[in-house]
Amino acid sequence: MAASAESILEVMKQVLVELSAYDNDMDRTSIYLLAFLLAGVASWYVIPRRWLWMLSRLGRRVTGFRTRAIRAGETTWRYLDGGTGPDLVLLHGMAGEADHWLGAAGQLRRDFRILIPEMAGFSTAIPPTPEPVGIEAMADRLADWLDSLGIKSCIIGGNSVGGWVAAAFAARHPGRTRGLWLLAPFGTADVPATALGQQMAAGENPFQMDSMADFRTLTRLLFNSAPQVPYPIARATFLNARRLSPITQRVPGEVLGTAPSLQSLTRQIDVPTLVEWGEQDKVMDVTAAGLLAGCLAQADVVTHDECGHMVMLECPTRAASALRRFARKHGWLPA
Repeated sequence: MAASAESILEVMKQVLVELSAYDNDMDRTSIYLLAFLLAGVASWYVIPRRWLWMLSRLGRRVTGFRTRAIRAGETTWRYLDGGTGPDLVLLHGMAGEADHWLGAAGQLRRDFRILIPEMAGFSTAIPPTPEPVGIEAMADRLADWLDSLGIKSCIIGGNSVGGWVAAAFAARHPGRTRGLWLLAPFGTADVPATALGQQMAAGENPFQMDSMADFRTLTRLLFNSAPQVPYPIARATFLNARRLSPITQRVPGEVLGTAPSLQSLTRQIDVPTLVEWGEQDKVMDVTAAGLLAGCLAQADVVTHDECGHMVMLECPTRAASALRRFARKHGWLPA
């Protein structure tokens, strides 16, 4: 990739040298325009993270979300805020980010006021944190954040590790959760081993990404059909994820090794819960959906035949529609 960027810059330099021989006004205008276009092409490869940042801002604007920040305890929270209606908090997973919810959240913002925090320690969009990243510690920090916003109770959803945190929040802070939306949550014990589970059982850590090959391997695990992303954007995403290395090294011991299982948490929860899963999930086997439903007092299960682990990214319309139906069933939205 570095060689490609250098080649582009060298070609750009040679073209500009050749064109600089022209000196009439029209030719100079053309040269300046061409130089601008070439600089844009070069920047696509040389500063991909800047492009990713700009595209993320555009995505938030299009879907009606604004980025906000607030201090809660020892943590400065950055989060997306948009929509009107009952408060709905959405949590991303390990090596994820708030923007991963935009496809589904953009379809729900006329029904809910949606808050999507960057989970410090799990988010690739912000620098890693020295604070504990255990599931229960994250749930308690989430409570502090909601206190700082003046939110006493809300509907809370989460994907993957974010779903585990959502369940821990509901169990540890009773009365503050009106309902749960769990999309392929991580943390269910005694389920068939998946491709990711087999890697972790062998002592590997798929979240520890040291190369683009590692990034592609994790992407294939997260999706049934991995999205076609331009290489510079994929590389920018990898570079953001790689800076989480100090955190991801701690995942097996500090997150997976100490947190209560999702079954033990859900047995303490008595709120309406929608469990959604992709049937092609290679991270947490879809049979976990039935196990969780058996532990919950009030649960509906919805599965999607062509989705993998990142349900809200791969099937955003179906995910949003399922929540909307569930919300009407429980009176959170008008019938």
